[in-house]
Amino acid sequence: MKTSDELSTLELGVQPRLHKAESFGQTHTTLWTQHQQGQLPVLMVDDAHLLGESTLQELRLLTSFRVDSASPLALLLVGHHTLRDRLRLSI
Repeated sequence: MKTSDELSTLELGVQPRLHKAESFGQTHTTLWTQHQQGQLPVLMVDDAHLLGESTLQELRLLTSFRVDSASPLALLLVGHHTLRDRLRLSI
């Protein structure tokens, strides 16, 4: 099973790095490049209510990256109504 970092870099057309920190930095670099080209990648996660807390935290970190006060990534979480409560508690 792929990690969220591996999936996000693969979907962006980038071969993921071996270490998580490198992969995360690589993802941010790719998002910055796409932002400069006027593109907005969308990451959609189905059954997001099944995600673990650590994965939700990693997704939050991806969306906290800002370029000119805007996020260069749109994140769409799709899941059961319990997801809303989990996200509310995580804030």
